[in-house]
Amino acid sequence: MIWLLLLAAIAALPFVIASVRPQIRAADRAQAGGGFAKLSQGVTHYQWLGPARGPVVVAVHGLSTPCEVWGPVADGLGTLGYRVLVYDLYGRGLSDPATGRQDAAFFLRQLDDLIADQGLGSDLTLMGYSMGGAIATAFAATHPERMKRLILLVPAGIVVKDSGLSAVTTSAG
Repeated sequence: MIWLLLLAAIAALPFVIASVRPQIRAADRAQAGGGFAKLSQGVTHYQWLGPARGPVVVAVHGLSTPCEVWGPVADGLGTLGYRVLVYDLYGRGLSDPATGRQDAAFFLRQLDDLIADQGLGSDLTLMGYSMGGAIATAFAATHPERMKRLILLVPAGIVVKDSGLSAVTTSAG
């Protein structure tokens, strides 16, 4: 019986967190860095980091963090000449609250809408961590023709099956 109550509490947790999340005020958005894109499912906060020109990396954060988490990584990539587009998933940071079912299609649409809004085409490099890794992987699987690279950092929802084969590393001597 205790396990059932524990499972119910865990299942209800996202709804409780969403209900106590403070409302996003216009003043908060006015003071924020970056921009706001009106997409098909709501307003998305985004920011470009790094140099004005260079290859683009689109970074997708995890379930419980806003896009600011990418700051140190984006700084490092910027030093290497990359432009990094970070954004807040719906219901996180300064993006609109999530409405409706938050499934793969929901987050893929947000990413696809933002990529179109920012005028990005093919040769995309997507980088995701945690749930962002699952979103980036699903996008890459849906749009392989648009992908250049996929970078995953501790991705959620991805199961690695050991094939029993081990990698062999050699060095030229």
